[in-house]
Amino acid sequence: MSLSTARDTAAQAQSARSLDPTKAITQYVHEAWQIDEGLPQNSVKAIAQTEDGYLWLGTEEGLARFDGVRFTVFDKINTDAFEDGHNVRALMKDRRGNLWIGTSGSGLVRFSDGQFTAYTAEQGITGRAVDVLYQDASGTLWVGTQDAGLFAYRDGLFTQYTTTDGLSSDFISALYQDQAGRLWVGTQDGLHYIKDGDIMVYEHNDRLSHRFVLALYEDRQGSLWIGTRGGLDRIKDDVLEPFGVEEGWPTGGVRTLFGDRAGTLWLGLDSGGLGRLVTGRFESFTMENGLTTDRVLALYEDREASLWIGTEGGGTQPPARRQVHYLHYRRTLV
Repeated sequence: MSLSTARDTAAQAQSARSLDPTKAITQYVHEAWQIDEGLPQNSVKAIAQTEDGYLWLGTEEGLARFDGVRFTVFDKINTDAFEDGHNVRALMKDRRGNLWIGTSGSGLVRFSDGQFTAYTAEQGITGRAVDVLYQDASGTLWVGTQDAGLFAYRDGLFTQYTTTDGLSSDFISALYQDQAGRLWVGTQDGLHYIKDGDIMVYEHNDRLSHRFVLALYEDRQGSLWIGTRGGLDRIKDDVLEPFGVEEGWPTGGVRTLFGDRAGTLWLGLDSGGLGRLVTGRFESFTMENGLTTDRVLALYEDREASLWIGTEGGGTQPPARRQVHYLHYRRTLV
């Protein structure tokens, strides 16, 4: 079944669909999509879905569009916007339906109305290695780079923020706006936040599990979760709490954090596979359960309430499992 057909069928029960937190991760079955199935490369670093139902996957060898059956690849061979490099590191669909693409080499690229457009120094963005993309509540597009700091795109203009403006590093690795309106900025040298245009350094950076921040997510209770190269931290009621082996968490870095529509927190781990936090209890899904690798790079929940998982070097996808009267299944990719 194609994504568009499945979406139309599942739309009849939209309000009921979610990733059921009462089910164990291991209750889902899975299958792999890799190079043999049409992926240009077996490490999926970013995932997004556009209004037409297509799923987009960012790999080191180009951008892949998936219709549920076939992959169409866009790279420097067939797409001029990627001529300086097609290692896709970030994807984001904005509120107007545009797909923004962060690459290592070609910088920032936009896909709109069937056309790819590259944004360069001529348009006001100098970073050529875009690592993270985020749109805040006001509609501002934030672009985090590895080599030129942070850019805000408003009304067709880019504004740049670097170490001269208060950042501890020009390597931007994570972005998230909390319920109070603060934009949290993760860098390779600590955590910051922007409030009313001012960049502030988080006062407890030295207490983080690692100063290299990889992922940020605020849950429904207002807790800010922080994934770092060293593990997982949480800011709750302005108090920083670490999570480690003593709390039942695996060792190693947390590459990505994601909250699904049911409110469940999912974690992509550097060496521990897929993690899930349900009512204070941690569960994992690893190579022992069928993942092709234990390094998870990307997480995304599509319109059909399927959780797509991008990993390094392999991939899995659970097919449809009938629960109650609607399709509810998890897919994973690499």
